[in-house]
Amino acid sequence: MGRRCAKAGGGISEVAVARRGPSRKGADRARILGLALLGVAILGVFGWFVARNLESREERVWVGYHGEARTDDFLAASRLLNKLGRETHLVRGIPLEKTLGTEDALILPDRRIRLTPGQVEDLKDWVAGGGLLIAEGTYAESADSDRVSDPLFEAFQVRMVETGLKPIEIGDKESEEDFEARKKVFAKEHGVFDLTINEVSCKVELGGWDRLEDQSPGADASNDIHVLGRQEGSGTAILFTHLYALDNRHLDQEDHADFLAALVKNRPSHAKVWIVYQEEPPSLLAWLRANAWMILLALGVLLLLGLWRGLRRLGPRLPDPPLSRRSLLEHLAASGRYLASVRDGEALLSAAQAAFKARLWRVHPALAALPPDELPAALAERSGLSEDRIFRALRFGRHPDSRSFTEAIQTLELLRNLP
Repeated sequence: MGRRCAKAGGGISEVAVARRGPSRKGADRARILGLALLGVAILGVFGWFVARNLESREERVWVGYHGEARTDDFLAASRLLNKLGRETHLVRGIPLEKTLGTEDALILPDRRIRLTPGQVEDLKDWVAGGGLLIAEGTYAESADSDRVSDPLFEAFQVRMVETGLKPIEIGDKESEEDFEARKKVFAKEHGVFDLTINEVSCKVELGGWDRLEDQSPGADASNDIHVLGRQEGSGTAILFTHLYALDNRHLDQEDHADFLAALVKNRPSHAKVWIVYQEEPPSLLAWLRANAWMILLALGVLLLLGLWRGLRRLGPRLPDPPLSRRSLLEHLAASGRYLASVRDGEALLSAAQAAFKARLWRVHPALAALPPDELPAALAERSGLSEDRIFRALRFGRHPDSRSFTEAIQTLELLRNLP
């Protein structure tokens, strides 16, 4: 029989309750399994969707230049000239006049700094000797200005000025693609020109924002020109507004490759082409090597002789000989000579006077108590020395010569030994 218990007044009954542990664990496991199956189903549906809607294909993406082309904007131009049989050198900084051959070609396609007067003079002399100079301008001046900020162009009576064209602006409802296309058309209309260089006709992009003015006497400065040639001696200088057509990004556009080949077409086969891919002042070492090599050679010979003189000793180093011990009298004599030389022996004389007065107070206090004016006479009477000699020894701080100084020291020593 079952057992029932009742508590009076409490209203609480106590019955047997069955345990529910095993059934709850089974429900939890079923719930976890269901969630796992649901996750697998979702991943399967997502994979099916990706497989049906995505496809794999290869595309070439421009990631920029690598290696030497990243640092050298005119590497393609150099390699093109090399393939055409021209010995081409890419250099940093303007080559020195002695480095350039008389029939070489020098291209300055990326000018950013002003050349020094010495560099301009050297380049002009080199051109006059038969060289070919191809250069772009640096910064354009206002057409109303009379200044020339480019010393190189000024040396050939040319200056670069602004054309006055205003850059186009994007419209309010114009897309970026349409604006870029319109900008390319604008640049082509105003910046691409038909040139004939050494009997080669080509289209070249020289920029439409700047133009060149001929500053030579009698020339018309109002013409819209972008290239000027100057004959200097037996050489030639060809000046452009811009030469970015020769860099790696533009060389394959328009007729820029033909334009580069035409620039050096008439140079002799043995002539070299120098392309300055980055302007910088010449280093001191390069200048010394080109202009003062004899001085450098002499300095090198002197250095070798100095090393030979310093290293010609063989064997171990001999120890220094021990110093001989000197007597105390030598030190005292040296100290006395030094004190005698400082301010005419003032310190030594003061010390002797102080020693005499201290001795006088101990042995003859009555004499020491006399007034200073009476003391020389009393000492002269007691010692037998002249009063004037005692006065000079006691009262003078300096003496005009070594003889009087020595006499004063002797007088003080005699007075100090008075009985």
